[in-house]
Amino acid sequence: MIDLEKKPSISQISNSTLFNAKEQAYEAANDHRYLQHQMFMFCVHFIDLMAKNYNKNRYDARNEFACKTASEMVNAYQESIKDSQDFSFEFTEYKVK
Repeated sequence: MIDLEKKPSISQISNSTLFNAKEQAYEAANDHRYLQHQMFMFCVHFIDLMAKNYNKNRYDARNEFACKTASEMVNAYQESIKDSQDFSFEFTEYKVK
């Protein structure tokens, strides 16, 4: 059984001085296909949450670029699927701790 209490969070990993987002993205793109899907779904939900933060003015100068860009990405995606019958992702509401 995995002890989730000892497993480092993505925040802890990305806060390391050794973390390089571009290199980590490259490595993740070469992971097993299932792991790629799981990471992608994490990214989709994270982008959606950053967009929601931007729309609620819950950001500051440190993360404004991330939140604003996320909002633009979500808006562009929703506009692109507006009249489509193809597969689309439904953004959800999240339980806030």
